[in-house]
Amino acid sequence: MLARSTPRASTWYAATVAVWFLIVFSELAAASVTSVGSVNPVPPASGGTFSGSWVVGDQQASNSDIRAWVQINNGTTLQYSTMVIGDEEGYFGEVNVIGNFPTGTSSQLNLSASALAGTPTAQIGQEGTGYLNISGGATMNLSSIFSDMSIGVEDSGVGHVTVTDAFSLMTVSEDLIVGENGLGYLDVLNGALVRTTQTSAGNSITIGSEPTGIGTVLVDGPASVLRVASNLVVGGLGLGTLTISDQGMVDADNQFSRTVTVGPGGRLILDNGTIQTLETFVDGYVAGSGLVRGTVDFSDNAALEAGNGDLLRFDGDVSSNASATINQGEIQFLGEFTNNDQGLLDAPGRISLENGTVRFFEPLTNDGVISSAHGNNNLHGDITNQGYIVVAGNSVATFYDPYVDNGGTLDVLPGSTALFLADMMFQTMSTLQLSVGIDENMMDNSSQLSTGGEMTLAGDLVVDLSDNYTPVLGQSFTLLTAAGGINGTFDNSTLPDIPGTLEFGLLYDATSVRLEVQLESTSIGLDGDYNNDGEINAADYSVWRDALTAGSSSLINDPTPGTVDESDFLYWRAHFGETAPFGAGSGAGTVPEPTSQVLMLLGILVTAKSCNWRRG
Repeated sequence: MLARSTPRASTWYAATVAVWFLIVFSELAAASVTSVGSVNPVPPASGGTFSGSWVVGDQQASNSDIRAWVQINNGTTLQYSTMVIGDEEGYFGEVNVIGNFPTGTSSQLNLSASALAGTPTAQIGQEGTGYLNISGGATMNLSSIFSDMSIGVEDSGVGHVTVTDAFSLMTVSEDLIVGENGLGYLDVLNGALVRTTQTSAGNSITIGSEPTGIGTVLVDGPASVLRVASNLVVGGLGLGTLTISDQGMVDADNQFSRTVTVGPGGRLILDNGTIQTLETFVDGYVAGSGLVRGTVDFSDNAALEAGNGDLLRFDGDVSSNASATINQGEIQFLGEFTNNDQGLLDAPGRISLENGTVRFFEPLTNDGVISSAHGNNNLHGDITNQGYIVVAGNSVATFYDPYVDNGGTLDVLPGSTALFLADMMFQTMSTLQLSVGIDENMMDNSSQLSTGGEMTLAGDLVVDLSDNYTPVLGQSFTLLTAAGGINGTFDNSTLPDIPGTLEFGLLYDATSVRLEVQLESTSIGLDGDYNNDGEINAADYSVWRDALTAGSSSLINDPTPGTVDESDFLYWRAHFGETAPFGAGSGAGTVPEPTSQVLMLLGILVTAKSCNWRRG
């Protein structure tokens, strides 16, 4: 039977363990270089400079442990020609370089060999798993001008490199590959700097290099910087993700920089970060909140997204054939933005807003597609539309600045609203598409289009019926309104066909254009019936009055064609109460015996009009 531990024995045991840990960690703290496990060769505690390869985590006869651990601290420098961490599959290696730069103890790990033979100078996760951690202001330096680093080298390799804390520095002169054939991770954190130095063509930082390679790079924290001397590729033949967050920066903006490329398998994610470059080509995915500096070219395979609460800004010129989604976020184009038209092999540029905002700081000529797809959406900036703009999904699209439709199409679908706060103009060859109808709840779900400024009309008007709507004689729909007045008329109008003896007619006045269900004009043609409903009544007076106020020269069933004037009123007054029998020709009508109510209304209108003339 085992003896039960007494409180005194437990206290003694705890004290003994504490003393043992204190001794061990005191020795580790005093040592400059400490190693455990399968390290070949084992470095001396004082560090030093050595030639040859240094392998941490490999299969060797002298040490069968699959694990290896090295720590370099206390301002010590250790140098070899090349280094492999995690050499063999199934083996794990870790190297920690720890400094205290403000106190002058900047520990260093240096590698001096070149990579001319095609083998990287530093391999982190060759076939096994490798970890390299540089912290506290320590330095990792590949000193040869032809030296490379690969993280996640072979298919089975997994490499992790973390450079963290202010003054921590890792320098790679030529290529830095994260996820060559295996899995590679690079984290630049808390004010650290990782850089490449060679500017010659062909050198690069590549994230996700080969088809099986998957690379992930995180630049996080104020003053954390990944500096690129030449090209940056996110998603080469493999999959690559570059995330820049919390005021981190990727700096590829220098006189030697070639390009930043986000390939088909590449993802550039901003989370309050900045990437600055001379030129960026995107064939993959860009999203988040932050600043992209320099010119950007989006292909038709590219995707751009600003999600909930995101503010994504581009300060250079942007050319886009991409699919851009603004879902409860905002995108600002501070330079010139081009939403390209469809080419022989390319899709057009596409912007979809879903409770989103887009701001164009330079005038936009839209040759692609802009969609208000859902919710309340805001579009800022002068827009000339030569492509296709659609307001759909029962959304409300507010355009804050002048709008010109120059050969494009503006399509406002049923239940949706397009609100223009400034002037808008439709030019020849432009098309306005609207829809009218009544929903299942007997509510008007017609397209709504209005402007707070002037509206100039030209081009084609195309009106469709919404689903399951049956027109009824006398129904009227306001197609558009302009608080600043309407100038001109549409050159052509295509209105829905109505079975039977009804048809739609357009009615223009000073501030609106309406669509009214009327009897077929072939069966009416009644002079003085200015709204073409088959009867000369008070409604025709309203149409004549509005046309007179607008100075219009167009009036349906005008007995004296030309400028709308007093003669049209006099004719209406003389023929008040006439109706057109079905099948009658122009000017034909019958005069029923007027009722006392009709005579009273006519008297009031005539008296009111006479008073107005006398005051004039």
